[in-house]
Amino acid sequence: MMEARLLAGVFAPHGDATALERIAIQLSAGERDGEMDRAHARRVAAALKRLARDR
Repeated sequence: MMEARLLAGVFAPHGDATALERIAIQLSAGERDGEMDRAHARRVAAALKRLARDR
């Protein structure tokens, strides 16, 4: 969850739920770099979706 909050602060600094959902969709769809494996990306995507719902 901490990593998701960090990403949200960088890529959606105003806490826009739509932006958080878009980032989560990209991660779930496999759009990630070589430093993040699929399982990790899915966990971060789930945390971003949760942040978006809580907004």
